[in-house]
Amino acid sequence: AARLIAVSASDVARHRQAGIDASRVVRIPNGLDLGEFTQLPARGVFREKYGLGAGPIVSYLGRVSPRKGVEHLVGAFADGAMHPAQLVVAGNDMGGMATAMAAQRGEGIHFVGLVRGEDRLALLADTDVLVYPSADEVFGLVPFEGLLCGAPVVVADDCGCGELIAEAGAGLLVRYGDASGLRARIRTLLEDKAAGQAMVARGRKYVNAHLSFGPVAQRHIDVYREVVYREVACGEVSP
Repeated sequence: AARLIAVSASDVARHRQAGIDASRVVRIPNGLDLGEFTQLPARGVFREKYGLGAGPIVSYLGRVSPRKGVEHLVGAFADGAMHPAQLVVAGNDMGGMATAMAAQRGEGIHFVGLVRGEDRLALLADTDVLVYPSADEVFGLVPFEGLLCGAPVVVADDCGCGELIAEAGAGLLVRYGDASGLRARIRTLLEDKAAGQAMVARGRKYVNAHLSFGPVAQRHIDVYREVVYREVACGEVSP
């Protein structure tokens, strides 16, 4: 391959670890369809449908699997440590993890299973803080979807989207597996709503400039053109 596309700096590093010359790797992030977020459900729709209490909603959206770090987030809420905030875990239960955690859950922790379509957007619109505690992941779109729905985010520092959240100043990072760190950062965003909304504003601006399909597609086109023109110049293909 003349060029390889990596979605984050951590993905670039994986290419290098595989022995691929850095000059052949181009970093282009995954993109988002912003049209999906132009008309969001009214706040309170998800809360009412799922019978959630009046406390702030902290959410996780994604697969419930070992490397996603959901157990650390649930641990941060154990024994009512985050009361009156309540945790909503939404996503496919991979390997029975959610089932096992639900059996030991404390007050204010809700496992709602997979949510799609309007329910998914309604959850994000009702979320006061969105947490993405994943590890060993080259990217992740959920934090940016949360920002587009108005939710400030806490993201583990061991996933590719974390570097973009830091670059944009659009959320707080936490060490993977650090339950006390999760509690501290969630509390910060719950207590300082002005700071959280400032992060949301920066995040939305960053998404529009860098992660919408327009600029992402254009960067791919630029790479294709560079490769084709180089091969034309070398006489490898016809113009």
